[in-house]
Amino acid sequence: MRTGWFRQVHVKSRQCRLWRSLLVARRTVLNEMRAIENVVRAVLREAGLKLGTPARGAFAQRVRELAGDDRAVTPIIEPLLSILETMLTELARLTNQVLAVARNEQICRRLMTTPGVGPITALTFRATIDQPERFRRSRDVGAHLGLTPARYQSGETDISGKISRCGDELARTALYEAAHTLLVRSRKWSALRAWGMKIAKARGMARARVAVAQSSLSFSTACGVTKPSSGSARSAAWKPQPERRPSILTDFARLGEPDRSRGDDGQDDLAESPEPEGESPQGRETDWDALPS
Repeated sequence: MRTGWFRQVHVKSRQCRLWRSLLVARRTVLNEMRAIENVVRAVLREAGLKLGTPARGAFAQRVRELAGDDRAVTPIIEPLLSILETMLTELARLTNQVLAVARNEQICRRLMTTPGVGPITALTFRATIDQPERFRRSRDVGAHLGLTPARYQSGETDISGKISRCGDELARTALYEAAHTLLVRSRKWSALRAWGMKIAKARGMARARVAVAQSSLSFSTACGVTKPSSGSARSAAWKPQPERRPSILTDFARLGEPDRSRGDDGQDDLAESPEPEGESPQGRETDWDALPS
């Protein structure tokens, strides 16, 4: 400490720590429910029964219908189904607490105007950032959450690999899920989605999700979450330029009502396949390659 060889560490506020504890508790219950559901599926498969993909609320009923009066399987799965029913009730209670917090938090409400971003993603990002003044630029948040490429340099070697995955895993996962929802589940046209689909067509859906998640961080400046960078400080009404990332706020000003598709509505049931190629946004015959940047 006397020599000054130490790095300052930000201590989050008590309110953000409580929000994060709530989100971690909900995520823990959800993960344990998935583990128990997988055990039930394995037991049914040993009996030659394939469950499929029922909704979480109808999971227990569907299992009982398949098991029927099987005296060998029913005593094994009934205790697990009782545990699942109790955990489903408690998960709903935790989800309602998250919704109540996001409803009363002004920054979360502004973040939720972004297509694909729901109350859980908004509250997770809000609790992770805490004080935006600690970031010099808005794009520093991407590196803070591990959404920037890891780089290896040695002599003349300079390799940019996959994302570093440093920092907060909970916030990074929430942003990735929001990007997946925007690209796959959302059906309302937006410049950000068009830009992401263009990347998906050229480099794959996985890279498109990371690019959209990282790009959405820069838009948080307009939502007042992070400290404005030098570029946004020069112009409060920033507009997209050619060959640059699109602006979500510009889309909503043109399209009116924001997209209501949410990827974290508490059900955690996301679509698995992207939009079919050739489908035009808002019923217009438009090729993804010909869309304006």
